[in-house]
Amino acid sequence: MTALCSNCASAISPASRFCSKCGIAVAAAQPASFSAPNNERGRASEGIGGWLVLFAIGLVLGPLSVARAIYTANLPFLSDSKNQAFLSSHPAAAALVFSEILMNTTFIVFLLFLNYQFFTRKRAFPISMIFYRIVHFGGLLVSHLLFQELFKSADLSRGSAAIGRSLIGAFIWIPYLLLSRRVKATFVR
Repeated sequence: MTALCSNCASAISPASRFCSKCGIAVAAAQPASFSAPNNERGRASEGIGGWLVLFAIGLVLGPLSVARAIYTANLPFLSDSKNQAFLSSHPAAAALVFSEILMNTTFIVFLLFLNYQFFTRKRAFPISMIFYRIVHFGGLLVSHLLFQELFKSADLSRGSAAIGRSLIGAFIWIPYLLLSRRVKATFVR
């Protein structure tokens, strides 16, 4: 009588002591006729539910948050009369602000692409999102360090907070994307 592994649903021969696919002990194997609960459990962990709901909310709000940063931090910095004299005498500072606007615009485009991948459940989404998280943190960090070097007297606490949020998000979501059964079951196309 053939049995199925209760962990991965692979067929296990009666003489085997361990599943050849996942390595679980045969004692945990179920008879083939008792495989329905495992399939139902697999279907229950598929789709946008559980922690992926929070992920979806963050993805939808992400482009809006980055656009808000452009309009509340970058553009006002360029148009503030207090900064005009400094920017005209330090072209590198103006270039840095423009490069941050370009970086944030690129983040918006990439977040829109990630939204498409997420809601169409593309197989590449988890890797694309991990790449985005790493690049986002690195971009914010480099930009912040350059601003800190050029504007030693400026209050850069807003940038520090953004770096902290990005780092915490990476530490939470990257392991989730790599280890979650729901992620593996949902992004299969």
